[in-house]
Amino acid sequence: MTAALPAPPPASPNPTPPKSAHLLLNPDLARTIPYWFIAAVGLIYASGFIVVTMFLETYGLRDLGTDLWKARYIHVGVLCSVFPIVPVISAYLLYKLVRTRHDESPRPYFWLRVCNVVVQYLALEFSFYFFVMFSRRSYPSVHATGYAQLGYILLVSIIGPGLVVIVEQFLKTPSKDWSFPGWFQKQIGLWCRIVLILLNCYLFYDFARQYRDLFLELVQTRFLPLSSFVLFVLEISMLPKLLRRYSGMTASHSYTSLNILTTCISVPVYYLSLMAFSASVFSYIPAGRGGGDYTSAPLVVVKLKADFIADPSVESIIEVEGAAGPTRSIVNQPGTTTKGAKVATDLVPSLRKGLPRTRPCILIEETSGTIVLAEPRDGGGPGEWRKSQSRRPNVIAISRDMIAAVVYLSPASTVALQSKQ
Repeated sequence: MTAALPAPPPASPNPTPPKSAHLLLNPDLARTIPYWFIAAVGLIYASGFIVVTMFLETYGLRDLGTDLWKARYIHVGVLCSVFPIVPVISAYLLYKLVRTRHDESPRPYFWLRVCNVVVQYLALEFSFYFFVMFSRRSYPSVHATGYAQLGYILLVSIIGPGLVVIVEQFLKTPSKDWSFPGWFQKQIGLWCRIVLILLNCYLFYDFARQYRDLFLELVQTRFLPLSSFVLFVLEISMLPKLLRRYSGMTASHSYTSLNILTTCISVPVYYLSLMAFSASVFSYIPAGRGGGDYTSAPLVVVKLKADFIADPSVESIIEVEGAAGPTRSIVNQPGTTTKGAKVATDLVPSLRKGLPRTRPCILIEETSGTIVLAEPRDGGGPGEWRKSQSRRPNVIAISRDMIAAVVYLSPASTVALQSKQ
């Protein structure tokens, strides 16, 4: 008789999910995600608040940056905290990924593979980082600086690695009608990666060339705070690695002490990095992106209420129309002219109401109760303001209770006005 085969074990009604699924389905992790998210948003918001407040203090504005709820602080916080650390972490994780795959199945040209992955992704990240921070649109150009080059880098970073893999797979199992020499099959992957690295480097160079003058000026005028910011970012990025190296200690109190020590070191270093960022990079981020570079900022004309009482400190920028209609200044100071206000009146007909108004000025900051202006030609102009904190212009704060309307001149009107002044 034939022995009966043993019955297969009953299938488990709840199959065990993989380890990665365990992490995603962990109820403790699901409960802590909102808290980590709130903590991260709070850190980003606080970072932006500190950077903007320290920057405004260089203009003598100590209380105007205390409006707590501003979306601008989140944007600035992302620029000064998230973006600088992401490339460092990405480079480390990409290296670990290539190293892990190499240990599992050794392949030739290990360092070439590392350079290929790191170069293409870091070129994309740095290009995106520079574009978000420093790009500006000069009228009448439709696109911002480096827009086309960023698209090319994105295209190569997405399509390039896939093409290299397709070529290697095709050469490993070619069609019957195809035949290649052995040396060609071994070397084609190497040369494809070299070409991809060189292409990424060239596209990144072409992109960075659009900002060459800006970067050179930033390095020449803000070298010390800029280098300090880079060092602080590298130090903050290496702290987790140091913590992981010493985390093998069995004593729980030693691990807790190490966490406390790391926190005590990282907090002041992070604050110093925010100070360095505010004193260097922030002055070269366009005002339209929340920064402190007003070279491409549009001009504004503030129309004041009829009961506005001119103060001697603001009379130099106030214009008023006479009974016959032509524009005249409240005070005739040496070197002042009404030419800018006349041009603004021609460009914005709605200003012709016979009410006092400011000359076309640059908007430095605005809060719920105050608007801060500066004359475009004071202190050498916005191009000089960003070079040094000692070249700041005189700023005038006007209460919103005295403001009837604020007219933001279009880029075309701003260019026309600046060309006629």
